[in-house]
Amino acid sequence: EEEEEGIPIDTSEIITQEITETTSLTTEITETTSFTTETTTITEEMEEKEKRKEQEKKEKEKEKETEKGGDFSDSSEEENLQGRGRGGKGRGERNKREFKS
Repeated sequence: EEEEEGIPIDTSEIITQEITETTSLTTEITETTSFTTETTTITEEMEEKEKRKEQEKKEKEKEKETEKGGDFSDSSEEENLQGRGRGGKGRGERNKREFKS
């Protein structure tokens, strides 16, 4: 058998194949990592968009509520304390604090 730098050719070929395979696997891992990062970014953006949508929806509901009479300035104190059917929670609780101070 011929030798290349003191290593038998078969061994040299095996090492070359292993290096090629390792390089190929490293490239695959890099691509997978890149894809995973991109997917994670897209998922986070979608979640953020969904949160913004929900927030906008809540704000629109609050605006509608205010338009329907959510402003209690002309209501009786009793209605203010009860928070209009919320069982004394939410806006009514805020109004209780305002009356005490």
